[in-house]
Amino acid sequence: LWGWNPSAAAERLVQSRLLAKGSSLVVLGCGYGRECKFFVENGFAVTGVDWSSKGIEIAKKLQPRGLSYALICMDLCLFLETTRTNWDCVFVNHTFAHLEQELRFSVYGDIRRCLRDRGIFCLAEPSVNDTCYERCKKAAEENTWTDHRGLITHFFSEKELRGCLAGQFNIIEMEEISEAHSSSRTVGAVHTHSVLYCTVMKL
Repeated sequence: LWGWNPSAAAERLVQSRLLAKGSSLVVLGCGYGRECKFFVENGFAVTGVDWSSKGIEIAKKLQPRGLSYALICMDLCLFLETTRTNWDCVFVNHTFAHLEQELRFSVYGDIRRCLRDRGIFCLAEPSVNDTCYERCKKAAEENTWTDHRGLITHFFSEKELRGCLAGQFNIIEMEEISEAHSSSRTVGAVHTHSVLYCTVMKL
């Protein structure tokens, strides 16, 4: 677990005031629901999607009293292929980094299709300037590394991300931000990551 507080990306999205209260928002790769909890507490109609049944189980226990959000245990790519909802916002935090290259390139079109006109897509992923990769093994793909568990993580450059979004979204904000993590795996120690944060609007 990576702490119980919302991510810096989630806080930044709420502070941006790009979304009105009551807006429909889906969190792809919601994990144990810390962002879902935060968004519903800030007045949004929230759905969380994650492939992990354990994560969804924890997320259900986190639901605030008197407030609720939908939780779906499903592969996010399958969810995007099958959902018929036009969302006001799609939120993704540290999830695309673990997708294979082909899926990473194709998923943006699926997200665009799922958004309403002028809908918002908020994405936060590891930056190429993050030093976490120094402890990992280099994978075949550029800016991609494998950790001791065999988990592949891709680190994003601004140039790459702009290229993926071009022609589909209008970039509102793109900035490298610093995010502190506290992990049960490091006995409460806090460490910092460099994250590429962006909010875009469907063209």
